[in-house]
Amino acid sequence: MCDEMSEGEYQYQMAMCEEAGKPEMDDHTWVTKEGQEVKVADMGDSHLINTVRMLRRKADRMKLVAELECIQAESMFNGDMARLSMEQEAGRIAEMAEEDFLVETIPPYKRMLREIRIRGLEL
Repeated sequence: MCDEMSEGEYQYQMAMCEEAGKPEMDDHTWVTKEGQEVKVADMGDSHLINTVRMLRRKADRMKLVAELECIQAESMFNGDMARLSMEQEAGRIAEMAEEDFLVETIPPYKRMLREIRIRGLEL
């Protein structure tokens, strides 16, 4: 027997399939919008600075998307504790400072900031 998926489950499955084909970032590697992997240490000065500036500009929208993903995920769970957990996570994200959110969610972000300091660059 085939179980039908809710709209939330369907959207989640589609997002997971889409993500599966993308390269993974680690704390040493940035993945460009073209999908090219670049070591943070190998990024040019302007690329490094522009990437950090772009992430900071988009941090508020990225936080909102993360909050909405938690809210949407609530509908996929049946248990009260699981729903409560997702609700609390959405609240935690909402309360985070944007800089903290970037450090937590973008693996190479902290290394980028360190590289900028090492090179003596200005943001």
